[in-house]
Amino acid sequence: MHDDAPATSLRRDQLAIGLVAAMLVALEVVWTRIFSAEFFYSFAFLTVSLAVLGLGLGALSLRFWPALATSSRIGFAALIAAGTAALAPALVLRLDIDFVALWRSWGDIALLLLGVGALVLPYLAGGVFIAALLRRHRVQTGRLYAADLVGAAMGGVGAVAAMNGFGVPAAAALVCLPGALAGWGRDRYQQVAALGLAAALAALAVLAGAVLVPRGPEKAPIVAEHWDALGRIKIYVHGAQARGINIDGAANMLLHRVRGDWREGMPVQPPDFRLDLGPLVAALAAERVMVVGAGGGAEVMQAKLGGATRIDAVEVNAALNEMLLAGDQAAFFGHLYRSAGVLVQSEDARAYARRHPGTFDLILSRSANTFAALSSGAFALAENYLFTVEALRDFHRALTPDGILLIEHQVYVPRLVSAAREALQGLDRPELYFAVYDLPTMHRQVLIIGRQPLAKTVIDEILPAICTAADPASRILHPVGRPTQLISRIAADGWRAHWTEAPTDISPPTDDRPFVAQMGRWDRLDRGQQRQALAFEFAGFPLARLLVLAVLVVSVCVGVGVVSLPQRSGRAGLTGIARLYFAAIGIGYMLIEVVLIQQFSLFWGSTAYTFPLVLLVLLVSSGAGSFYSHRGGMRLPFLFIAAWTVAHLLLFPYLVALCGGLSWGARVAIGCLLIAPPGFFMGMPFARAAPFVGEWIDWGFAVNGVASVVGAALAVFVALHLGFGAALAGAVCAYLGAMGLFDRMRAGRA
Repeated sequence: MHDDAPATSLRRDQLAIGLVAAMLVALEVVWTRIFSAEFFYSFAFLTVSLAVLGLGLGALSLRFWPALATSSRIGFAALIAAGTAALAPALVLRLDIDFVALWRSWGDIALLLLGVGALVLPYLAGGVFIAALLRRHRVQTGRLYAADLVGAAMGGVGAVAAMNGFGVPAAAALVCLPGALAGWGRDRYQQVAALGLAAALAALAVLAGAVLVPRGPEKAPIVAEHWDALGRIKIYVHGAQARGINIDGAANMLLHRVRGDWREGMPVQPPDFRLDLGPLVAALAAERVMVVGAGGGAEVMQAKLGGATRIDAVEVNAALNEMLLAGDQAAFFGHLYRSAGVLVQSEDARAYARRHPGTFDLILSRSANTFAALSSGAFALAENYLFTVEALRDFHRALTPDGILLIEHQVYVPRLVSAAREALQGLDRPELYFAVYDLPTMHRQVLIIGRQPLAKTVIDEILPAICTAADPASRILHPVGRPTQLISRIAADGWRAHWTEAPTDISPPTDDRPFVAQMGRWDRLDRGQQRQALAFEFAGFPLARLLVLAVLVVSVCVGVGVVSLPQRSGRAGLTGIARLYFAAIGIGYMLIEVVLIQQFSLFWGSTAYTFPLVLLVLLVSSGAGSFYSHRGGMRLPFLFIAAWTVAHLLLFPYLVALCGGLSWGARVAIGCLLIAPPGFFMGMPFARAAPFVGEWIDWGFAVNGVASVVGAALAVFVALHLGFGAALAGAVCAYLGAMGLFDRMRAGRA
């Protein structure tokens, strides 16, 4: 292994490192989609963290087993990575890990560790491969690192294309093919192994549907299924009059049978509407209605029956919309989505509302959420930008002067009432603009917000009649003369006055802290409570936060171990300053990356393309920065990153407000132009440190990788408690600290 390898070898190794990086990032994207569909967001969050951890440990292993870096073994490392990656998802699904029971069962913890091992192994082998090539061409680290980053970016885009083109199960095998290509070498046995693996992966892609089986039996016969980059849709039999729609095992809705054709006449009233909103549409004489998260179209049907002349059915899942526009499901549905006055929009509802101010007489939002990791993949933790203070303002502005926003939910309403009070601040007597109704039998509440102070007839006659028809035990909570329930007290006094007595988090979700589903509180941490069957955030038990904290603690422990690990030989090796430097830039990079993925899911809309698109722009620009890392002032990258981050922190809310109403293409173009400059300079620090560490660059790569795990977990933990702004402030500190460490490395070299 020499740093003076010929140019042909350099080009070949650049291609190989790009292929392996593409495979590893593609695995992150595909695995996130698989595990979010079967395990909610829990295992999805672990996926990326474990991936980066495996890379770091793989690179570190070269220090203790240098024989792994021989030319023949490097190629087999790529093949091992691809082969184990193809088998890992099927193994994890068959373990049937229960994240609720995880905290009470040592057996489930053992299963989790086995699953972790299966997911880490491909990345460990990939880390060996990448680190070995970095050592081989340590003088050309900038070029190799650039190839690594660009390949990773291509892998993210390729993963989405594979999932949309071939389905998620097949994509899980197809994204491993670059690893098989990278394992092709001059050795005959290696070539045979690479060809055999490629053939096996192709066969596995064909049989993937039978290999990636769900964790449990289906509850009802499945009549249709679609699994792409945005979600896993299952349509199943739900009696003679309806079909059930399930998305990622979490979001459930009904598709009602329509006896007849909407184009020929009104059908029979569908059963089981529960809260029937058709009379509300009729009573308000609402002509134009917007349905947030149209899903199975029940609210669209209600609005149609209520006499609305124009209905904007806004659903972010384009695949679901296509299933209801044509084919068997559309026929079962009476081709409602093709009837006069219905406009189906495959778009983020909030972005749509921002583009249509003062337009809608009625906006309906009924349980428009899912626990699955959608736009932001492993970092999602069920963030929802539809329920924030800023979202309510966007929907409020989209109403006509007499318009009404209706939100129905079973869990989040206390936080939504807090958000409504915050959103209406600045208006004269904001408490007159909203009302809250309780449907105790249905275990649901209804929040009504008016563009103007709500009329007495709406509060006392129209809405009570509709709620009582759905639930005879319904009652008004706000406005009332003497509050008797927590929600009514929040509506009257604000959330801060009742924080102490609240069993869950009742603070208003914001765009800076949009984790509306994370309702657990540390002061409600009770071991007896978590033994219950439903130990979720809704009961006040901070399950998700404990998971993030556990990942963070483990990451820090492993990171400290790697950073402080002594050299095997008696040579100087990687200095303490260098170790801290690589750790700082790894943490800083991930803090920015995670926040950008989250924030641009707001700016672009919560689509499946936000995650890979942010990665594409960030990694390609970082690759360019690494390639040109030898140019410019020594401190320039760190100072630019810090300045840009501060500016982004201060100006991003104004960007959303000013440009949020533009078309999706325009918003994407603006976002890419904003992400590319910091990405360019974020690619420089690693390559610039290579001359100061020499042959120990593989150890620097290991430290950087393990620290990135810490950065990812830290970003989510800080965001959950303090918001994205605090995470960005941490990134500024990390890069400025890295600048100081870089100066000390330069001084030591001099």
